[in-house]
Amino acid sequence: MGRATKIVPVQMADGTTFSMEVTPLGGDEDIALEILSFESVRKSLHTIAEEICEVFAEIQPTKASVEFGLEIGMEAGKLVTLLVKGTATATMKITMEWQSADQSEISKDANEA
Repeated sequence: MGRATKIVPVQMADGTTFSMEVTPLGGDEDIALEILSFESVRKSLHTIAEEICEVFAEIQPTKASVEFGLEIGMEAGKLVTLLVKGTATATMKITMEWQSADQSEISKDANEA
């Protein structure tokens, strides 16, 4: 059986506020009535992407794609990011693609020919 979720107000860096479904991780903690910052989720996503980019820079594939799911939880009144197996429990499905600059030039040259 899945975990119980709650709807909480969340604010982006630009001040935009929206409701987000989160999974309380601390048991029956009270869900804060205050607006939660999305910053910790943004930082987690940024760090994950940065780490993946470093690997691709080392192995230099001509094209690569990564797909993963994130579940947004709440612990001690703050949003936390969980990498999850499968998209059934994911709050967010993220797909990132890279293509090497050399491959882009080859494709561009072929299209111009």
